[in-house]
Amino acid sequence: MLQKLLEKQFTVAPEAMNQLFQRDVSNVLHYLSVSFNQHILYIFNHGAKFNNSIENPPDHLYSRPDHFDSRPDHLTLPT
Repeated sequence: MLQKLLEKQFTVAPEAMNQLFQRDVSNVLHYLSVSFNQHILYIFNHGAKFNNSIENPPDHLYSRPDHFDSRPDHLTLPT
């Protein structure tokens, strides 16, 4: 009797399990899609900075976009 009571208490209907699984898969796919789009946008937005890296290599090639480069030599012409 106790086992039947526990089975009723802790079993989940198959359709509810299916909905939970679909929701979790949808959340994971959405996260991957947003993350991928952010990486692509970062590459496009910062691609020009890497094009002249042969002549003027940056100190931090893979710097995060929220770090502003405030080196004075970056703002003035060489003498």
